Amino acid sequence: MGKRIKFVQGMALGAAAQYYYDPRAGRTRRAKLRDQAGAQLRRIGRLLGRKARYQLGRAKGLRHRLTTGTIA
Repeated sequence: MGKRIKFVQGMALGAAAQYYYDPRAGRTRRAKLRDQAGAQLRRIGRLLGRKARYQLGRAKGLRHRLTTGTIA
C-alpha cells in the first residue's frame, strides 16, 4: 500500500509542477499564486494585530480594576 501512495503523491507533484511551469500560462499562474499568498499573509497579519490589541485592552482593563479596587 505504501508504494501506491508514494506513486500517487509523485503523480500529483508532477502534475502541479507541469501546471505551474507551463511555458505559456505558467508565469501568470505563478504570479497569481504569489499574489494570493501575499494577500493571505496580510489578512493573517491584520487578524493577529486585532487580537493583540484586544488582549492588550483587556489587560489594561484588568490592571485598572486591580489598582482601583473595583473588581466585580
